[in-house]
Amino acid sequence: GQIALEIGDYGMAMFASAEQSYMGYSIGRPLAELEREIATYRAEIMKMGKPIQLHYFCQMEQFLHNLIYPIDKPCRLVGEFYDEDKEMAFHLADNDKNALFSLNHFKLILNYSFGHFEEALYCAQKNRELMGRVTGWYGVVGFYFYEALACCAMLVKTGESKRQVELLAQVNENISMIKQWSTHEPLNHEN
Repeated sequence: GQIALEIGDYGMAMFASAEQSYMGYSIGRPLAELEREIATYRAEIMKMGKPIQLHYFCQMEQFLHNLIYPIDKPCRLVGEFYDEDKEMAFHLADNDKNALFSLNHFKLILNYSFGHFEEALYCAQKNRELMGRVTGWYGVVGFYFYEALACCAMLVKTGESKRQVELLAQVNENISMIKQWSTHEPLNHEN
């Protein structure tokens, strides 16, 4: 992000900051600390008038808010910082696959975290449809991880053997992908 700032590419600097925040979540940084950091980034973006990058921070900020504070519907990104019902139309109109992917990804994590495993798999399926159209987002690895976790959780809940076979196959495929990445880029994916 720093190099992008130095050469005046504010859009890339903001995208890099969003990536840094997501990676902070992925490695277990305290949620309240990340929430403060995201709020600072959001304020800076608003000063620069870069609305296309702003929604990435708003999604992340709403995601963190839903994890930290008790709300009625924690699996929906609707609240003080982001409203998926309103923003979805803009993402679709702009053909912003990254925004759609990150929205579904955060919902996948929230649904898994709050025990709504079938809904988590629904969000994963929506992201599978976007896979290949998403560019350079670190969360793609996290997608495979959380989809595998949701599949494992559903393995326990479902009594249907055909469904169990499908879920287990998906888990194995995802683990294989993560292992492949950890072999080729161990510093990024070994932990």
